[in-house]
Amino acid sequence: MNVAALPGSACPLCSGPRHAPYVVVKGYAYHRCSDCGFAFLDPMPSQIDLNAEYQGHKGITAEYYPHAASRRRKALFRALRLIRRIRGRTVIDIGCGGGFFAGAARLLGAAAATGVDVDASTIAYARRAYPECEFHCVPLDSFVPAAPYDLVHCSEVIEHAPDPHVLMRLLVACCRPGGHAFITTPDLGSPNLPAKVEEWPGFAPPVHTGLFTEENLRALFRRYGFEPVLRLPPRKTGMKILFRRVSAP
Repeated sequence: MNVAALPGSACPLCSGPRHAPYVVVKGYAYHRCSDCGFAFLDPMPSQIDLNAEYQGHKGITAEYYPHAASRRRKALFRALRLIRRIRGRTVIDIGCGGGFFAGAARLLGAAAATGVDVDASTIAYARRAYPECEFHCVPLDSFVPAAPYDLVHCSEVIEHAPDPHVLMRLLVACCRPGGHAFITTPDLGSPNLPAKVEEWPGFAPPVHTGLFTEENLRALFRRYGFEPVLRLPPRKTGMKILFRRVSAP
C-alpha cells in the first residue's frame, strides 16, 4: 500500500494524515488510515445527505416493516442476554429502526424504553407497534436526551456516522456514569472476511461511511471514558461489545 499524507484530508477517527486508497465499491472509494486502521469513504458524504438517504428506506410504512417477526425474535433474544442491565432500568436505543429492541426491553421489565431514529417511516412504525415506549424522530447529531439512561443500545449505527466523535458525544450524553452501552458493528479485522475484501457486505456505500476493527473501536471508547466488560461471540463478520462508562471523556 502506498501511504502518503494527503493535503487537507485526515482520518475521521484519529485525525492522522497518512492514508491511502483501499477499495472501491459501487464507484465509492474507501481509504484506510495507516495509523489506526480505520477505513472510511473519501470523499465523505455529509450528514444532511445521509439523513435524506434513509427516508422511506426499504418501503417501510407505519403498518409494514420487512421481516418484522424475525426482527422481534432477534431483539428479544438480545434483550434476554442483557436482562441484568434492563430489568428495572431505563433504556435507550440509538438508531432504533422499528423499535424492536425498545419493545423487547419493556417486555422484559425496563422501567422506561426510548428509541431515536432519523427515518420518519421507521418511527411511525415503532410508535404504532410499541405504544408503551417513547420514540423521537430526529437526526442523531441533534438529539439531546432529557436525562441519561442506564443502558444505551446502539446496533449497526456507528458505521453510518461520518464523524464517529459526534456519535460518541451522544453516547456519553445518553449514558449515566456507571451505565452501559451495547454496540454492534461490522468488524474489518474479522478473520472471516472474504479473500476479495471489496466483496464484503460491510462495505455498503454511501451509508456505511466508516469501518472499524475491534482494536480501534475499543480505543475510541476508552477515549470517551468507556471500558469493555463483555464481548459476545461474533456472528459472521460482526462484533458485539458491552461497555461500561467509568469516567468522563
